[in-house]
Order: sequence, then structure tokens, then C-alpha cells
Amino acid sequence: MDHDATHVVGVIGDVTDDLRRRVTAPRPGWGRIDLGTDDVLLLAQGRHHAWRSAGGRGAYWMPQGDVSAVRSVDDAMHRAVAPGIAVAPDGVVTLHAGAWGYQPVHVAAVGPTTLVLADTVAAVLDLLDGPLDPDWDAWAAIFSLRYTMDGLTPFEQVRVLRGAEERRWDPATQTISAHRGLPRA
Repeated sequence: MDHDATHVVGVIGDVTDDLRRRVTAPRPGWGRIDLGTDDVLLLAQGRHHAWRSAGGRGAYWMPQGDVSAVRSVDDAMHRAVAPGIAVAPDGVVTLHAGAWGYQPVHVAAVGPTTLVLADTVAAVLDLLDGPLDPDWDAWAAIFSLRYTMDGLTPFEQVRVLRGAEERRWDPATQTISAHRGLPRA
């Protein structure tokens, strides 16, 4: 298992020059993970793993399971039990949590065609413009349970991917969609 901390921040979809600057400028020395498409900008600090197969190519970080034969989103999510990102041959980009959602992946939409992501809520907040709305359900959970549940954060605009949850960017339709599977061992 790989328990070293890895930090990630990125953009999926319409990667504007402004977002590119806001992601890269405050992170000198972070490595860019190249997935062969302009629809993904992903920086990482720390260890990450890459895979490639006929089904596409991808990267994942902070695995909690077997990394010996990862060749797909499904393998990264369920076998390596890791969050990651992949690009299919048709250009569809999949951002996914690990099967159990142990490693945080915070996401927020920036308009209808762009998604920002990071392992910390603070990094996502740095990429958002405008006022933020409080998520009172999240705050109630924080005050009563001392943590949030069900992908909530203190801000309506930001969510945490739950176990086996995905966000997909389809360049053909210019849409971002959410999908959730069932964790399996």
C-alpha cells in the first residue's frame, strides 16, 4: 500500500487560460499529469501512478489496495481503491473516487462545461469566483457529528465525491454528468 500524501488540483472540460494560470501559478514544482487531451489539466505533488490500455489512459493517487495490474477506471477504483482520472479513446474524461471514498476528491462546477477538482476544499475554493452559499445541512452535521456525510461540504458549490462516485466530461456533448456505482472488493 502507498500511504504517502499526494496532493492534486485540476480542471476538466473547458480549461480556460484564466483557470490554467490560477491552477499552475501558485504551485511551482508540482508535476503535470499528461493524459493526452486539452480537456484535462491536472497537477500533482507527491506520488501518483499511471496506466494505459486499449480502454484509455489514466492516473490515480493514494491507493489503498493492489496496484499491480491497474488497466482501467474500474481497476483503479475497485482494485487499487484509489481516486483518479482517465480519458477513454472517445475523449470522455472520468474523474472518480476510490471504491470506499477514503481519499477526498472535492469538486465544483465552474459554469456548465468546466469542473475544478482538488484533494482539499481550500484548493477548490481558490479556483471559484463569486460569493459562496452555506450548506446548512453540512453545518448541522459538523456541529452535531463533527463531520459531514453524503458528499456535503460547508459550501453548496463544493462537493466531495463519495465512494465509487464519478464525474464525466463528454467533449462531444459538452456536458458534465454524475454517476455512482457500488463499492466492491
